[in-house]
Amino acid sequence: MFEQWIDKSDPSVRLVTSQGSSLPADLGPRDWKLLGPIEPPAEIVEKVQTVGFAFFHSDESEPAPGGLNNSNAAGA
Repeated sequence: MFEQWIDKSDPSVRLVTSQGSSLPADLGPRDWKLLGPIEPPAEIVEKVQTVGFAFFHSDESEPAPGGLNNSNAAGA
């Protein structure tokens, strides 16, 4: 099982980790929010199993903090 995290300042940026694992310590000043379980594609699974995490950009525009939508997330 895997978990998907969203960057609160840029909702198009996603992070995938193994379920229950800690976030990597060297992510910088980003603030992450857990979105929940995900069934990622094979290439993401392979990277998580090798490195411990994987980043990707989503075409979906998730609600940003405060209920605002990030219109720049589409087509990222």
